[in-house]
Amino acid sequence: MRKSSWIIPLIIAAIGAPTVLRASAITYSVNQNIQGDTAVGTIVTDGNLGTLSSGDIVSWAFTIFSLNPVLGNKFEDIASTDAGAFTGLNLLSGSAISATSTDLFFNFDSSSFSYLDFEVDLGPGNTKGALCFVSSLVPDVCSGASTESISGATSGRFKQVTGNQVIASVTAPSTVPEPSSLMLLGGLLGVAGAFRRRWLR
Repeated sequence: MRKSSWIIPLIIAAIGAPTVLRASAITYSVNQNIQGDTAVGTIVTDGNLGTLSSGDIVSWAFTIFSLNPVLGNKFEDIASTDAGAFTGLNLLSGSAISATSTDLFFNFDSSSFSYLDFEVDLGPGNTKGALCFVSSLVPDVCSGASTESISGATSGRFKQVTGNQVIASVTAPSTVPEPSSLMLLGGLLGVAGAFRRRWLR
């Protein structure tokens, strides 16, 4: 038996494994409260971990509750599928947002020009609702530098925040690979085995 008989199958498996075992989408739950105004909902990412870009955010949806005894309390539903929903650089700029398998973080002290703005814009001066996170170097987005803000139909509130903070968490993490990924991995191992048998002839 050749000592190198497993080298090529191992190379094939090493090349194919990152594709086969790529991360599945992760749904993070959001429940933010600022002086009675709340944003409750979900952020779905493509499963990438570490520093995220706008392309890693697949979708988002929140119910914004505005607490206003004078103008009236009001609920507004906003989502990435709405007309006027922020995408791309309007949604996320910089490198302040990062992900683990269980949590999403926003670094309010980030040294990059960073913000994360989940917003549905209905036109000049008319926002249906927004949940916004801003780093220390961004003075003119949402409520200004180092802030988290919730804007609803009848009110808008913000708070100063520092440090790298959890903004959303997975409520029931799943580590089970998708069936299609398992099938692809099985096929890849079959090809590697067949190649090894041929190599040994």
